[in-house]
Amino acid sequence: MTNGYFACFRRRFGPLRGAVVILAYCIAITLLLSPGPRLQIFLMGILNGDSASIYEAVHGADVVPFVSLAEWLREAYQPNFLAIAFVMAAATLRTGSPAQMLWHGTAAGLVALSINDFTIYQWSGTFEQSSFIQSLFANLCGAFLISCAIVSITQIAEWTIEHLQLSRPVRRAAVALEICAFGIFLNVVIFYAADFFYRPLPVQIDAYLDAPLNGSFATNPSYVDKDNPPFQLFPTDFDVPVVKWRNPNGGISAAWHVTNPQTKFDLQIEILSGCLDADWISGIGADRPSLRVSDIKRLSVSFEGGASDFWIFDTDKGKLSLEADPVAPFGLEVGKKANTKDLWQFIGSHSHLIYANSADVLAFYAGRVFLDSQDDKANTINLVPRKLVVEIDGKPYFITFIPATPMPGDKAACTIAAARKAFQSGTFKMPSSGISVGVRVTVTARPNGLLSRQDSELNVSGESGWITMDDIDGQAMDGVPGGVATLLEAKGNLSIDVDGTAQNVRPTDQFRAIGAFRGISTDHGRLRFVGNATSLTKNERRLNPTKFESGKLTQQLTVLLPLLFFFLSVLIIPFRAAFKTDRAFDQVIDLMRQ
Repeated sequence: MTNGYFACFRRRFGPLRGAVVILAYCIAITLLLSPGPRLQIFLMGILNGDSASIYEAVHGADVVPFVSLAEWLREAYQPNFLAIAFVMAAATLRTGSPAQMLWHGTAAGLVALSINDFTIYQWSGTFEQSSFIQSLFANLCGAFLISCAIVSITQIAEWTIEHLQLSRPVRRAAVALEICAFGIFLNVVIFYAADFFYRPLPVQIDAYLDAPLNGSFATNPSYVDKDNPPFQLFPTDFDVPVVKWRNPNGGISAAWHVTNPQTKFDLQIEILSGCLDADWISGIGADRPSLRVSDIKRLSVSFEGGASDFWIFDTDKGKLSLEADPVAPFGLEVGKKANTKDLWQFIGSHSHLIYANSADVLAFYAGRVFLDSQDDKANTINLVPRKLVVEIDGKPYFITFIPATPMPGDKAACTIAAARKAFQSGTFKMPSSGISVGVRVTVTARPNGLLSRQDSELNVSGESGWITMDDIDGQAMDGVPGGVATLLEAKGNLSIDVDGTAQNVRPTDQFRAIGAFRGISTDHGRLRFVGNATSLTKNERRLNPTKFESGKLTQQLTVLLPLLFFFLSVLIIPFRAAFKTDRAFDQVIDLMRQ
């Protein structure tokens, strides 16, 4: 059919001179076809939807971003739209009167659009009779309206030719540009009409987070620069009894090194059995020989497969920074002590914790449980040996710890073992039936007369897990570094203002915001996030209004109604004029001939 139309064009209009006008019609019709799939979704959503809201009838409670004008225009130039546009141009331009142009264009458009939809349904395997019937209805409406626009555009082209007393090539070029311009104009008008009803507007949020609360935050790397670091939950300066990093699957390792060459450090390593919590270690005395090394520069500690527990003790003189995955689930809990909070954060793979120490003593623990549950079919848990890997100033030590056989009546206890013997033999059978083994490492600085210094740095790396800090007071929370977050989820003790209006918040309400926010700490140890949210939901319900829902419809209509009347007059006046005279568009047809 397309070849027949093309042959007709060639016979009637000539091979080259009229091609520019024909191409202009194809471009204009393509621009009118491209909004069709979206408009069909909008129309069927409104007709078939269960919501009184125009937006929610189509998208439900989700926040669905609307495309930009550039993306909207780029969508027009697809091969199937260009082919359909050529069929409609051929059907309309080879006719005589406006009525023939209207009905031939409607019929050709309906057939071409329906064939296109049927092909897509069959190719994707999603053909349903009800959906195809809806497509036929939408195609009929779309083909009719586009044909009406073609009649109006052609009538305007007729008027232009009548009043433009220039040479034939100039008039041909002017009409072609005019047709393309009207296609772009109508496409852009449709875009802004759809944008008015279906683009969720960004909102300004101001949220305060306090314990107890669970949530998540994330930072898109594209928002990070020297002046806008990513948000970090943990304060850089703090005073807590212990910082814990736990991953039952292992993967944690630590490396320590001297940063101040004027300070010398002495090392002590103790082997501990059955110490499943940091609190258990505090009461243990050094009643067994420990490994001691003087004047060390560098140290690394881990287990084969990584440690499952890592704790840093008495962090009152140091600075901490954490490099972790962009998305971080976290929590704020009420601390055991008065006016304190507990913080925890899940971390992803390839995470790094850096602790710059300024105290005379730095103590940390690395441990691994003996439990192994890889035999899922047998549904049993076995005790397997664990190998400790320690390197002191380049000298490696490997110790294999063999777990003791559990006996009836055994009780969990945290005990200390003979570290010196273990380092000498390389193999050590645990004296009790503890389910874990670990080393407590203490590096002590010798006095050097400096009043303020940073003498050493501890780098901890791990493959996921979670980090906790307990009993942080409000003053220490002030040390949370301000930073950028692009995602925030929170449920619990929070308050939030949206565009200056306070929201009614229950402890069970879940908020989720996507955008660009500045996270800081405030008085009383609360966290505050301020910024623009392109997507904001409460219990998965949209809080971003569209322009139509913004509550400013009266002011908007004072601007939009004159524009709407102008738009309708551009289409209706030439359309009525064409049918009033009901004569063929001879001048446009003649312009496309040789």
